Amino acid sequence: MLKDAYGRDIQINVAVDPEVLGGIRVQVGSEVVDGTIISKLDDARRRLVGYQDDNRSRGSDRRETWLS
Repeated sequence: MLKDAYGRDIQINVAVDPEVLGGIRVQVGSEVVDGTIISKLDDARRRLVGYQDDNRSRGSDRRETWLS
């Protein structure tokens, strides 16, 4: 599958980081796909902060739920 995506043979080097609580981080050359729990939580935090900032800039005082 990776060979098809990158058009070449891929050598896999596995490194277990005890700091990572869950998920996986994959790096192929300079391309990184970070699916770790901490990166997902960080993305959610950024979206929440952005959502709150967007509502303040519109003058909205409504309480809306951004998660469905």
